[in-house]
Formats: sequence, structure tokens, C-alpha cells
Amino acid sequence: MVMWLSAGMSTFGPAMACGPDQACTADEIDGFFLPLITRSLTEMQVTLASPPVPAAAITIKPSPPLPEPIPVPLPTTPPTTPVQRLLIGQTLISGKLRDGGEADMIYEILPVTDGSPDILSNQMALASLALAVDRNDPDMLVKERLVALPITDNWPLTSLSQRVAMTVVCGACAPDGGISHFDGTGTFEIRFDPWGVGRISDINLRGNTGPVMRGEMNFDLHLADGNLLADDQAVLQLVIGDDRMTLASRLLAWRGAQGWLAGTFIGVPLDDAGDPGGIAGQFSGVGCVPACGVEN
Repeated sequence: MVMWLSAGMSTFGPAMACGPDQACTADEIDGFFLPLITRSLTEMQVTLASPPVPAAAITIKPSPPLPEPIPVPLPTTPPTTPVQRLLIGQTLISGKLRDGGEADMIYEILPVTDGSPDILSNQMALASLALAVDRNDPDMLVKERLVALPITDNWPLTSLSQRVAMTVVCGACAPDGGISHFDGTGTFEIRFDPWGVGRISDINLRGNTGPVMRGEMNFDLHLADGNLLADDQAVLQLVIGDDRMTLASRLLAWRGAQGWLAGTFIGVPLDDAGDPGGIAGQFSGVGCVPACGVEN
């Protein structure tokens, strides 16, 4: 097609053929390319006249702050509390006293040392006080233990009445004269003016071989240390089955940091009547409330 421009109007007509046998004239070339050039310029002007499309806004958000590191506490050394240590040893040889049975108890107050508060706050359990059979002699029961006592705040009371759990090992109370164990309760009572006069009453223990032990111990507890009371001349009266007996006894009682009470004792017959051999016992407070039974 050939376009002719006339009076501002463009008309189209058939284009003359050009080929190897017939060359195209200048007018024919212009008639072909001018419309293309004109349309290209018009599109360029429209593009230049159009306002630029703004680029999409890019928002840069700040990174979230890193979490604060959790401080790791440095290991600290637990505080220590000075304690007074008490060494206690008990020995019981089975058999009747006339046949060599015997009981003994020693104690020694050791120098003040640093100790853990846990030692003071835990109540002394009977399991930690009970005697055990000596590995070299099955007829001998022994126990050696350390007890931690507070070195301040002496026993602050004028009287005390407290229920105690008790265990007693008897050297010749079994039917065949052997060792017998008794477990039960009693009541520890003491009055200070100025030293302790007291007793363990309502002793009611049942033996592992059947018999029952009942009785009462009377003592004068002299203040050996601020939290330790001792009597080497206590008297223990017992009824075991049908046998009644009086025993010379030694007694230790002490107070822990929380006011709980514990103690040990031994006894040997004063006469041959119903000779039970020696006995060794322990007790500790049960159901101890604040002030631990103190009655001022």
C-alpha cells in the first residue's frame, strides 16, 4: 500500500511493486516509510507526555531488638553455722550380767566447728540412733555417732512435757535369753529450778518376741552444756512380762536448733531378780510443735 498526504489527510493506495526487474522510485520509498516514522514519533510524544509512574515505596523496618540475656547466678557458698559436736558411743553385750552381759555409754563434747544449717534443722531420727550388730561379734551391739548442737540460745524453758518415740534393746529378754528389741512411746517431763528434775513416764513398748515393757525412769538432769543434759545416777523401773526390776541407768538428753528433743540411755540391774542383762535405749520427740512442748 502507498499512502499519499493531501491537505492534511492521508489516503492509502496500492503500492507499486519493486523487485529485481523494477527498481523502486524515491517517492515510492518515501510513501512506504513516512507513515511508519510519523506513527513512531507520535507514540514517542505520547510516552514523553505521560507522567512517570512512581516507583513503589519501600519501607525498611528496623530489626526487633534482641532479647536481654538471662543472667546466670554465680555459684555461692552456703552459709555455715558454728555448731557444738557431741560424740556418743553405746555398747551392749548380750547375755545376763552374771554371765558377762553388760552395757556401757560414753560421750565427749568436741571443739566448736563450722557446720551446715541442714544438720541443725533436721530432727534426729531413731534410725540414726539405733544400735547395730558388730561385724566381728554377733553378741555385741554398738553405735557411735556425732550429734550437732547449737552453741547459742541455751535451753530456754522452765519446764517441758513432750511425747517421745522410744526403742530399747534388751541383752537377755528373749525366751532363750537372747537379744530382744522393744519399740513404743513414753513421755519426757522435766522441770528446772535451777537444774532439771524429771522422768520418762508412760513407757509402753512391745517386744519383737512377744513381751511388753512398761515402766518409768526418774532422773536429775544437770546442765552439762547449754543444750546438753546428763545424769549418771538415774533410776529405771521396768516391768517386762511378769518380771519387775530396778536398774541403775545413765541418761543423756539434748536439744536441737529447732527445739526438738532426743536422747540415749543404758541400764543394768541392781539385783539378780529377773536379770535382763543390760539394756540400751534411745528416744526422740514426736509431734513436736513450735516451742516443742515448752511450758513456761
